[in-house]
Amino acid sequence: AVAPGEMALVERLLAWLAGAGGGRAAEAVRRFQQLSAPIAAKAVEDTAFYRYGRLLSRNDVGFDAARFSLSPEEFHRLQAARAEAWPAGLLATATHDHKRGEDLRARLAVLSELPAAWSRIQLHWRRLLEPRLGGIDPGDLAMLFQTLVGAWPSGLSPGDGAGLADYAARLCAWQRKALREAKLRSSWVAPDEAYEARLTGLIERLLDPAAGRDFLAEAAAFVALIEPAAEARGLVQTALKFCLPGVPDLYQGCEFRDFSLVDPDNRRPVDFAARAQALAAGSDAKQALIRELLALRRRRPTLFLAGTYRPLEIEGPASRRLLAFAREEGGDCLLCLVALHLGERQIEAGRTVPEGLAETRVLLPSGLAGGGAVAPALLAERLTPLPGAGGLPVLVGTCAAGAG
Repeated sequence: AVAPGEMALVERLLAWLAGAGGGRAAEAVRRFQQLSAPIAAKAVEDTAFYRYGRLLSRNDVGFDAARFSLSPEEFHRLQAARAEAWPAGLLATATHDHKRGEDLRARLAVLSELPAAWSRIQLHWRRLLEPRLGGIDPGDLAMLFQTLVGAWPSGLSPGDGAGLADYAARLCAWQRKALREAKLRSSWVAPDEAYEARLTGLIERLLDPAAGRDFLAEAAAFVALIEPAAEARGLVQTALKFCLPGVPDLYQGCEFRDFSLVDPDNRRPVDFAARAQALAAGSDAKQALIRELLALRRRRPTLFLAGTYRPLEIEGPASRRLLAFAREEGGDCLLCLVALHLGERQIEAGRTVPEGLAETRVLLPSGLAGGGAVAPALLAERLTPLPGAGGLPVLVGTCAAGAG
């Protein structure tokens, strides 16, 4: 609220910021514009996001941690506006400055669907480690547990000494930076090396094949439990980035699943030879999906650049666990259906499609793939499905579009 009698002053300041001032006011506005963005970045991304650990997949560059999720309706509204106003805007899921890799975030997002199981295992780990937790802030420990599970390298086994040592070194570097950026128990200006050593020492013990044997077995089992759902989320994220309005950007190395942490971890050398071999063999699901989507965009550039965005309604028990939309331009159409949430029982059973799918229908308007209420399992029969994306968790296909 503006204090009585001060509205004229506020209006004058707003006018200056909008460019109405001159002389010294113009210089002040220039400096304000130069400094406000980096100040905001240091305050939010490089301080608050290292303090607030409710769900670390929500804490990254450009994110609003106060917005825990979007409803499908709000998501559709934002995408329709983007298609109209910013059809060539950048679509990025990773950069040189991200805090956590895109597939790390996808894995952590699964925890929001298993709150009871995640709470139980954290409490169990706290009891298991109790003698070694003296003086460690509970918030720091909660963020460490999330990071350890989220960044767990694919294929890492509890008996892999060399792999665990490499992982421990990465986590220790992240932990030290996280503590200093948060500026609660340590900082770059006044580092508390004793407190930092408590946490890095804990990491090294947890990831020691002998000293951390019980913890490692449980951590690996939990990662294996959520891995099918995490991989499905990563594929959905990839499909949306390449199908929604905008121009997708692929950060170096992210053709493979990316579990990197903040720099310098996310700037490690990329094994391009391994990616070339996998591309030739078609052996990596994420890379194969990216290849097919890029090829589709190359064949239909106008559809992706200028195509309208049409939300598709879904009815039935799985309706809140699915998202569907069409992109249309000049009689050409792309249809995309993805699984958003799987449900706790599905995740624990290793399934990657939501419950109630058989009784759920996608409502197609007349003129679009034949129209009518269509079961997701039968939708691909009305489309020319993309290879590797012909069924959930990601279904992408093309068809002719007509009036409807």
